[in-house]
Amino acid sequence: MNAWLEILRPANCGMAAIAVLVGMLLVVTKLGASFSLPVVLLAAVAAFLIAGAGNAINDYVDVEADKVNRPKRPIPSGRVSRA
Repeated sequence: MNAWLEILRPANCGMAAIAVLVGMLLVVTKLGASFSLPVVLLAAVAAFLIAGAGNAINDYVDVEADKVNRPKRPIPSGRVSRA
């Protein structure tokens, strides 16, 4: 996988996007509210990207610990520069 994509941890980001969709389903079924599909999809994409940014920041900040515990991640392995 491309190191720049791997640093986002797409599986974790996908779970955040799914959580938005589950939240929408709960609101619709329990409260009977209507929703706009484009807005829900935009919220899911936003959750994906925010989670990815958080993962990248975590990798940047925790690089010393990751050198020991997760040496194959993109920054500790040298595939992505901290700069």
